[in-house]
Amino acid sequence: IQGNLSASRVLTKADVDFLGQIDRTHPGYFEAHRLLADYHSKNKDYRRQAEELEVATSSGKYKRDPTILLSLAKAYGKQQNYGRALSSMQRVEENMRNLPANQKSDAYRFYAEMYEFEFMRQHNDDPKKANVMLLEKAITQWERYATFSRGADPAGVAHAESKLRKL
Repeated sequence: IQGNLSASRVLTKADVDFLGQIDRTHPGYFEAHRLLADYHSKNKDYRRQAEELEVATSSGKYKRDPTILLSLAKAYGKQQNYGRALSSMQRVEENMRNLPANQKSDAYRFYAEMYEFEFMRQHNDDPKKANVMLLEKAITQWERYATFSRGADPAGVAHAESKLRKL
């Protein structure tokens, strides 16, 4: 299945059914769930993507894989489940040193956005109960994004500085 996926970038219904039947004791169990998550992502089924990534990152080689954890956080973000996205981003941050450089700035930007969105969600529910510390954490992440983007992405730096002025 993995070979076919590499060649065609498509999983068939039979492949999906087979991957869903792989037992927890099988050595490819976590990889199967990662592949299923990719399948659901391509179909824009972010709820099922997150479910599969939860399994894939529960143990094994993906438990501390920041790329896979970032995908999990983004799946939660697309569902507007910002609290779970932030929890996943904490796991990404713990393993940030293993994240490829081209994904680090994306991770900082996404982390900052999730803090902002969670604050706005809380503020819309009850302005008096909104956690202002979320904005402080968003500012920290925007500063990290700006620092990381300096020299490589002037537009990213400008975007971060604009956000920092607004916050």
